[in-house]
Amino acid sequence: RKEDMIVHTAELGLPTKYIQPKTINAYQCKGKCSPKQWRKYSLHSLLKAYLEEKKGISVDNNACCVPTKLRPMSLIYYDEKLGFVRHILDDAIVQECGCY
Repeated sequence: RKEDMIVHTAELGLPTKYIQPKTINAYQCKGKCSPKQWRKYSLHSLLKAYLEEKKGISVDNNACCVPTKLRPMSLIYYDEKLGFVRHILDDAIVQECGCY
């Protein structure tokens, strides 16, 4: 499931002073993966789930709830040489979670 993960840009320790946004909800993926709840999954995760649930065989690295769809975000900061700069960070915000 997708849960909030609030990031304060001032706490990131970036070399330039970021102006906007002050906070970002980047979200995070949490929770136990269950085949009944999967919206997106890999064949590998299905095989592991089958072995564990139906055959009672323990396998390493259970399926993990991870981001399956991400979107970019914009930061605006001030640089003494360039003035105000808009910077795009690819894959910064979680949109969807799934089990892999």
